[in-house]
Amino acid sequence: VSVSQRRAAYPLQQRLRIYGPETMARQIDQSKRRKSALTVRGVNILNKSDLETDNNLINELASSMDHRPTADESNKAHRAQILRDAVVYIRNIQAEVVALRAQL
Repeated sequence: VSVSQRRAAYPLQQRLRIYGPETMARQIDQSKRRKSALTVRGVNILNKSDLETDNNLINELASSMDHRPTADESNKAHRAQILRDAVVYIRNIQAEVVALRAQL
């Protein structure tokens, strides 16, 4: 079903409300206000600080649980592997807590 066919299926009042001049002008204004991506060599530099923050958090998580990269990993471990190891680490700690509570 094409867009024209879908538009034709709408009642006239609804079409006027959706595709009216005020609504279309508002949509154009909103699209102009959106931040556009500023890319340098394929990297969105507006998003770079967010990525750096995420990378710092992942590195902090890896260092807090003494994550050691395996032989096939480089020094810069993969984020997904660090998160998997963190889940295993947390589950082990939870199991220790349950065992210690059982001893009390």
